[in-house]
Amino acid sequence: MARRISFLLASVLSAVAAIGGGSSVPTSFKPPAGSPVAQHGRIRVQGSQLVDEHGVPVRLRGMSMFWSQWGGKYWNDDVVQWLVRDWKISLLRAPMGVEDGGYLEGPESERQTVTVVVDAAIRAGIYVIIDWHDHRAEKHEGDARKFFDKMAKLYGRFPNV
Repeated sequence: MARRISFLLASVLSAVAAIGGGSSVPTSFKPPAGSPVAQHGRIRVQGSQLVDEHGVPVRLRGMSMFWSQWGGKYWNDDVVQWLVRDWKISLLRAPMGVEDGGYLEGPESERQTVTVVVDAAIRAGIYVIIDWHDHRAEKHEGDARKFFDKMAKLYGRFPNV
């Protein structure tokens, strides 16, 4: 019962975030004990290796979502939680489609889709890559800068992103 209530609360918070355009994850949020982010903290590249906040090499395993504008029905908390439980992922790539019905045609909708998945990854204690998935990125540099400025303001405090 508590698990069902927790899931419903996470779903409501994700929906509120999507409507408001902001993250539903509180600033004070701590990753779940034993999760990849709780174990490793903020990761970085050192030389040719990915290392954790203590300088220890890290290996992440994960997968990529399908483009947001075509696979959006899977961009939700339930799918992220399932991937963590069933596939034991520690990393999720969120490729936000830019053209062909993506961000350029619906920036708020696409940003909300990304926010739901990033929030779910943070709550699950896994790492997430926000991908500006664009085959002609050189033509949309200004849009990309605005998008990532917003994402940095929302998620820069979290070691997951």
